[in-house]
Amino acid sequence: MKTANIALFKQFLNENGANKIFCGLYKQFHFPESPESVEEYLMKVDSKDAILNAFKFPHDVVTFGPEYWLNLAVRWEKRLVVATEETNHYSAKERKRVMKEAAKPLDVWEGSSFRQKLAPETPPEPAPKEEPVIKEEEEREVVSEEEMALSGFHFFNINRNSQQRLLDGFVSVNIRSGSARVSFNSTVSEEIIKSGLKSFRIGQKGTEKALFIIFSNDAEGIPWRINAKNVCFSSKDLVVRIMDFFGIKEDYVQLKISKNMANKKDYLTYKLTKNEK
Repeated sequence: MKTANIALFKQFLNENGANKIFCGLYKQFHFPESPESVEEYLMKVDSKDAILNAFKFPHDVVTFGPEYWLNLAVRWEKRLVVATEETNHYSAKERKRVMKEAAKPLDVWEGSSFRQKLAPETPPEPAPKEEPVIKEEEEREVVSEEEMALSGFHFFNINRNSQQRLLDGFVSVNIRSGSARVSFNSTVSEEIIKSGLKSFRIGQKGTEKALFIIFSNDAEGIPWRINAKNVCFSSKDLVVRIMDFFGIKEDYVQLKISKNMANKKDYLTYKLTKNEK
């Protein structure tokens, strides 16, 4: 991150009462290839990925579990957009203030281990909204409301590059060089962009060895972005869970992706399966 964004990020964490928690969780749960120092991490990470790629979100922490960090990441990205749109040229005095704020270390959590159940320090986030209704259609496989209610989608709680050519019918999963990204092929990317849907959720349906990605405007969803004209998302925790789900050991792989299974313009639904060569 640039110095100004580091200062803004630290201010954002402090405003949300998360500065000590963020620093403590990074110290305990950061990824092996990430720097040991949280300050060095902030200098290297892309601004938009500062929360999503910081550490593996612990699932045994009461208040500060995956959903807390996903919601905070969404708010951080919005804050970053506003700050970018309002960027002005700093005066010499203002530059000194920004550099001073960025250099001020984050407070370290001095409490008990995060493996223990932490008592809530901030009001809990609102309960997730119900998944959108997707009606059945005889001509093709469709995920219906009844199927969702009876079989159920067990959504991953995200607690919201490759030189090889990506062909139609595939998505790429890449963790090379410490990055973590899923990229959609050009055809699906164009469909997602034209839909105007801003976020997605991903999960399993029943015991089927497949994952479903549902795009919508659900406020609880994970935002996607565009990289080299292709839709993608970066979340080390989510990418690692996808690879673990399919038993993938390589640092780059292409998964099969179905055509859109939803029959409403408010949603796009795709099925991911392992590419058995």
